[in-house]
Amino acid sequence: MRYAWSDRTLYVKLLYKGKLERGRKLANLRIIYRCWFYATLVAGMLLSNPARAAVISYNEASNGDFPQSPEGSPVFDLDIGTNTFTGEISFLSFGPSDLDSFAFNIPASTRLESILLNISLLSVGSGIFSTTGYDLQNSSFNLIASESIPIPSANLNLFASNLPLGSGQFALQNSFVAGLLSPGEFRTAPYTFSLNVVAATPVPEPSFMLGTLTFSLLAGSLLLKRKQKTES
Repeated sequence: MRYAWSDRTLYVKLLYKGKLERGRKLANLRIIYRCWFYATLVAGMLLSNPARAAVISYNEASNGDFPQSPEGSPVFDLDIGTNTFTGEISFLSFGPSDLDSFAFNIPASTRLESILLNISLLSVGSGIFSTTGYDLQNSSFNLIASESIPIPSANLNLFASNLPLGSGQFALQNSFVAGLLSPGEFRTAPYTFSLNVVAATPVPEPSFMLGTLTFSLLAGSLLLKRKQKTES
């Protein structure tokens, strides 16, 4: 059977069109695959580097006494979240009082948002232990600000006018204790400092980023399918 020249031309055109269509589909598949690959890669990096890490939870009872002066303290590296420091200070009539101080470091790309204090009185002992004081100091242990703290106090927001603090080394110096004791009397005050640290620039949670990447990938796939239908 012989074909007319116009039939052969039509056959070649259809064959060429089919090859073009297959080429477009392959190109679209490559785009989808690349999007999936990079989305998976980025999601893996985000999940392997979480936005939040371990915070400090230091307790005198299990980790050792705080020194009276921050110069003798190890420098605690804070982390994003609530870092807690728990101990006891004592007001004594028969010797030097037990004061607690510590130094800390605020990491780069973070800031210290707040310093909260809970302090109370133990029932043991006698006399009046009514007040203590803390100084906020810089890396050279020079004074930034002072606070007089009534005992007891709950969720006391310290140094609010001086916060937030950017990255660097600072210290909290227990500057005094006060009250009224007769000879032989003492009182003890347990406390917890909560130092709340946040990222200087908020970092999206990995789950949010993964969801965004997945949505973008699905949206891209739907757009490609719609484009294919339009062209066909």
